[in-house]
Amino acid sequence: MTKRRNLKTHKPSRTRQSLTASGWLKPLCWQISKIEAAKALRMPVNRIVKVYPKQHQVIVVYLNKKGQKCSSFFSYRLFARWEQEAIATIASCRNQQTLGRRYSIRY
Repeated sequence: MTKRRNLKTHKPSRTRQSLTASGWLKPLCWQISKIEAAKALRMPVNRIVKVYPKQHQVIVVYLNKKGQKCSSFFSYRLFARWEQEAIATIASCRNQQTLGRRYSIRY
């Protein structure tokens, strides 16, 4: 016979959230430039057409080798600014409990 957990007694585990989803980092305010996008994507700046920031990803419109426009989604974690902001945010917390109250860190 299997044991069933009662919904009233079962405590759900804490859901982990990323730094962005938890609200600690706000990448929409970062204004990622074409130069930063080119550096992160390892391509010349003249191939980057437009950078669209979204809540959890960046849309980059770029020219492929044939000169045609392409667009793709990229994670903010690809950019150097994400790492700098994440380190600064974690360093600004007084202790681990302060950081842990809002979320569990997930990289």
